[in-house]
Amino acid sequence: MALVVSLGPLYSATPVTGISDDRSNADDVEAGLDRRKRLEGTFLERDDPEWLKAYRKRRDRWFDRIGLNIGASYDVAGLAAYGGGDPDYGFSGDFTVSGTLGLLGERQNRALDLVFRFRDRHAIGGLAASEVADATGGVIWNMIDGFNDAGFEVPDFYLLQHLPKHDLEIRYGQMTIDSHFDSNGLRSSKQAFFNRAFSSNPAVAFPRLGAGATVLWKPKAYGFDLTLGATTVQGTQNGNQVDLNFESSDFFKAVQLGQDFQLHDRPARVQAMVWHSDAVKDADTPEGYGISATFEYWMASSSNRLFVRTAWADGAAADTDRMITAGVAMKRCENDLLGFALGMGRDSSGSDDWQGVVESFYRWQIGPSFQVTPEVQIVFGNGLGESHSYRFVAGLRAELAF
Repeated sequence: MALVVSLGPLYSATPVTGISDDRSNADDVEAGLDRRKRLEGTFLERDDPEWLKAYRKRRDRWFDRIGLNIGASYDVAGLAAYGGGDPDYGFSGDFTVSGTLGLLGERQNRALDLVFRFRDRHAIGGLAASEVADATGGVIWNMIDGFNDAGFEVPDFYLLQHLPKHDLEIRYGQMTIDSHFDSNGLRSSKQAFFNRAFSSNPAVAFPRLGAGATVLWKPKAYGFDLTLGATTVQGTQNGNQVDLNFESSDFFKAVQLGQDFQLHDRPARVQAMVWHSDAVKDADTPEGYGISATFEYWMASSSNRLFVRTAWADGAAADTDRMITAGVAMKRCENDLLGFALGMGRDSSGSDDWQGVVESFYRWQIGPSFQVTPEVQIVFGNGLGESHSYRFVAGLRAELAF
């Protein structure tokens, strides 16, 4: 069983300006703030009393004037797995403050924003939610993304430089680089799928966070985009902690090419990424490299979409060296979301074990400030033990936002 309670963005005025669109995953700072603004517009203007509407208008005008968007959240996640003997379960908390601050306006034609996110992740009780996979045994990649016991972190504290005349965005500072690479709109363990097969990519050795830079070139006339990036490694996705070290020579580098187009009069996108990770001595992680390709298609609305992703890796830096996943999410009622996904991957440690996962969720949005999401997973394949070749995971996610 999994439970998530979130106190979402407190204030969300105008989203960050620039040439980025729906390329980021739903956990990205700008995407999260924009989502809260859309929900407030959907529910609050319709249901709230006049005095509260007037307050929010004054608040938003003031935040627009100084160029500030800010949000806070507290998430509690629990995960339970069955099939390997006694059930294994764990719980984690995640307190996060995130936002953007405009430093230069668009009238200078070189808008500059400060993007920030601070968080504290901690176990509640014995195991953290991310440690359930290790306790269960035999699972190649984690059944939940994030929700570890890493303590205080600064995953994002960077400058976002907009250069619209040159169709460029430049980000430099402390960042989670996977919010700019290998992303799709369903990559989120808080808004969509739990399992790392879908909420991350087990075939890419993304650092959990790092210091570096990314450059996005997206010429408006052609519909394609090119992204270059490199950061130091300050923590691995499998939970290994690496201390902040500005003199670190261990880097993750990536190059991504994407193309937006129309398919049956609906938006579609393909993107391909090549990556390389240095060996990380502090985490005992070897060198690795690989490629990943994603197809994404928006169906009846921006909330109805499907994705297909395939990836190959070498060097054992990532959890898997072969991976293929596919998922679909369909809008229900006004703001609810129903999702299904299937993934298969091969262990990169040399065992040649293949495992798969099926996951489904239903995200029920109850007003702008509360949502409930039941979800289930079935993990199956080799290496899960002699008595059982599967793991059953049941989850429930809830979010409270204000």
